[in-house]
Amino acid sequence: MVVFIDVLRTDKACNFLKREYISIMDMQKPPMMFLSQFDHGDVMTVDEFVKLCEIGMFTDYDGFGYSVYGDRVDNQTFVIPSKRADIPDLATHIIWFNR
Repeated sequence: MVVFIDVLRTDKACNFLKREYISIMDMQKPPMMFLSQFDHGDVMTVDEFVKLCEIGMFTDYDGFGYSVYGDRVDNQTFVIPSKRADIPDLATHIIWFNR
């Protein structure tokens, strides 16, 4: 059985309350951040990121990234070039942070 709860959140970018329904199952995961909450970092598609890693433009020493799902960022799991095969299939973009 999936139970949904009603949550009101403030959207800082637009300064209004928005209503979301999240399942109890989703509450067990750490909350994702909105992409608009990051004021730095380079956003690119997963395909672009993988190609840049393959030609040596990004290495593990250069920095790290997070997976992006639409407008949400999974800031609990790091993306590094040597583990690019582990990027989740549902990720649409990567936000990359150079050192």
